Amino acid sequence: VIGAARALESAGLDKDACAVGLGAYMAKDEFKKEGGSCVVASAYFSADSVGAGSVDVLLGLIEGKEVPQETAVDAVVVTADTYEEVMGEAAK
Repeated sequence: VIGAARALESAGLDKDACAVGLGAYMAKDEFKKEGGSCVVASAYFSADSVGAGSVDVLLGLIEGKEVPQETAVDAVVVTADTYEEVMGEAAK
C-alpha cells in the first residue's frame, strides 16, 4: 500500500484516494505525516502473536506432530487515530 500511496501522490491523485493495506509497521509512518496521507488504515499483526504462533508450530514439528500448512494470527485494523494505542511501543 505504501507503493500505491507514492504512485497516487506522484500522479496528484492522493487527495481523493483512500488506501488500506497490510503492514501497520510501515503504515504508522504514513499516519505520522503532517497533512495526512491517503493511507487511512492498515492491519496490525503483533510481533508477539506472530512469534507465539511460530513457536507453537515449531514445537509441534519437534514433537513429531502433523502441523497445519497454514496458520493465522489475529489482526487489528488501525488508523491514524488508533495506531498508537493499539501498537504501543511498536508505534514509535
